[in-house]
Amino acid sequence: MPCPNPKDGDVWGDWYFARSLADAFERRDVNVSFDFAVRGRIREFRQRLVARGQIDLIVRGKRPIRPRRNRPYFMWLISHPDSVPKGEFEGAAHVFVASRPFAEKLAKQGISCTFLPQCTDARLFGPKDRDPLRISDVLFVGNRRQYASRPVVDLALREKLDLQVWGRGWNDSLPAPVWRGPSIPNDRLGLYYSSANIVLNDHTPTMLNDGFASNRIYDVLASGTPLLTEVMEGLPEVAATFCHQYTDATFGDAIEQARSMSKDKIHEASKIVLADHTFDNRADQILSVVNGQ
Repeated sequence: MPCPNPKDGDVWGDWYFARSLADAFERRDVNVSFDFAVRGRIREFRQRLVARGQIDLIVRGKRPIRPRRNRPYFMWLISHPDSVPKGEFEGAAHVFVASRPFAEKLAKQGISCTFLPQCTDARLFGPKDRDPLRISDVLFVGNRRQYASRPVVDLALREKLDLQVWGRGWNDSLPAPVWRGPSIPNDRLGLYYSSANIVLNDHTPTMLNDGFASNRIYDVLASGTPLLTEVMEGLPEVAATFCHQYTDATFGDAIEQARSMSKDKIHEASKIVLADHTFDNRADQILSVVNGQ
């Protein structure tokens, strides 16, 4: 895991991602345990007896890892590709990559890899009736980052949209009607997405430049709500088909396109995501590779 233990009170989105993936594995009779990152140093796995059939699956964010001896490791690279040294890729039995362009780049270097985009948890995200207490026109959920700006919020303010923002760090930079609170419980997030007219998405510059589409794309489309995200080279097909892509200059037009999106197309997007882009789908794809090694 690229995040700290949530029991210590610091809950990252990577934890929810890994927990959903672990649940999908456990539904397939695969036993799962977790190792967490430790702040300030390279993550070292706890030493355990290595039993037959055990592997390590690295959900790779920006934390480097030091693998166990005598135990194969697989990697799912979901973000921060610039933080992974080539030796870490070369040591893996196989690398799953949440970017088609970056997977192709690794393949040319002789790395065993597969394009495996992010996904959604169908137990949490899907079409729901709009909740009167959670209705919004334009919704953005994300913390104000120190290491990368979030210009999509500035674009929404520039267009004078009826915007709601949830996330940490915004309280001193946004007016009270816009900033609604520091967080939304993960098990309620789908209700907020389903109750919005439009949801905004963004990526860090590295993810955007290297084609790493975020899991929010799948969560929002599964929820049956139009989504805006940046123009991205290599955007996965379902996202390229159903998302409204924007640049600074075309943001207003993308908003209008999202508002005019037909209910039939919204329903089609949700249906495809829930059929083909869930953690159950991804668990099957990972296990197929692992069992074929």
